[in-house]
Amino acid sequence: MVVAELKEATTAWDSMLGSSPHKPKVYSLIPFFMESALTKKYFVLRMEVYPKAELLKLETLTMFGVHTQYIPLNEMIPITRYDYWGASWKFWCKQNSILDLDMIYANRINKTMYLFDKEGEWHDDGVYSDALSLEKTYNENKWYD
Repeated sequence: MVVAELKEATTAWDSMLGSSPHKPKVYSLIPFFMESALTKKYFVLRMEVYPKAELLKLETLTMFGVHTQYIPLNEMIPITRYDYWGASWKFWCKQNSILDLDMIYANRINKTMYLFDKEGEWHDDGVYSDALSLEKTYNENKWYD
């Protein structure tokens, strides 16, 4: 999925998304967007790591378009699919098969969850960043409960 094309398509939701090649994928996420009204979660299109600034830049897709968020690295933790399921007890739809339930992150402060595309393209220089290593991000005392 090309982020620039999605930004353009979701900016004019009615006119452009209807003719976008990404329409089926975006529409298939409508149950996820409905759930996110009750349980804070986002579908991540792009994530960048700024290790010196200790920040993550996330471009997330919502029903209102693509939004950019900056989150301190020390607030992001990996969570399990079981933590994700447990947090969604208020309203639950069948999960879209494009969601990668083996790679879920959460903000340990505000409990917002971030999910990724199972078929997403990863660039090695970002994936293997020392700032995102499990040793640095996993701490049971800060685990999502």
